[in-house]
Amino acid sequence: MFALSRGEWGDIATKAFREEVGDDAHSAKRLSRILECSWRTAENYLQGRTVPDPIHTLRAYAMIPAFAAEVRRLTGMEQSLDPEFERDLSEFLQRASKHLERRGA
Repeated sequence: MFALSRGEWGDIATKAFREEVGDDAHSAKRLSRILECSWRTAENYLQGRTVPDPIHTLRAYAMIPAFAAEVRRLTGMEQSLDPEFERDLSEFLQRASKHLERRGA
């Protein structure tokens, strides 16, 4: 069973985001550029008020190493550091992101 609550996931995501962009007056703007979202959305993620939606989760996985490491840890994929796997995963995430963008997600 996958025993992770939404609140725990939010805490993990927030920590990874803060590790990437810091925790100062401009961190929300930095995160918003990375995730291609509004600074308010980024601020909500950094404050732990909301969890990343699917498209922002994909972008964070592709762009924020600490976030990607946590996702791999949580899903038991730490051993997936195989270069071919990483290449294939990166290609998949790019295709998924483009698909979601076309759907207006």
